[in-house]
Amino acid sequence: MYYLYSSTKAMSGILYYREGGAPYNEAYYFTRFEKDGTMVKGPTYQCYDSDEDGEIGVEDLYLKDGVEQDRTAWEKETEIYRAIKNERGL
Repeated sequence: MYYLYSSTKAMSGILYYREGGAPYNEAYYFTRFEKDGTMVKGPTYQCYDSDEDGEIGVEDLYLKDGVEQDRTAWEKETEIYRAIKNERGL
């Protein structure tokens, strides 16, 4: 799903969010628009319920552009995207 996001504070752009299965996973991708209209593509973030316990947690897989990333760093970098997702009730 794509969502147009606009904020007077930090950024405006399009957020792509997708849930998948086998195992359950989530993907986030944000394209930011600069004030002059230039599009700046951001990294792709994914998390996988690799232990298949029904929730994304400590033992699961976190990726940034396909490279494994520490959970804490991943959560910090995706905080705004997850907040937008929750704000939209997804």
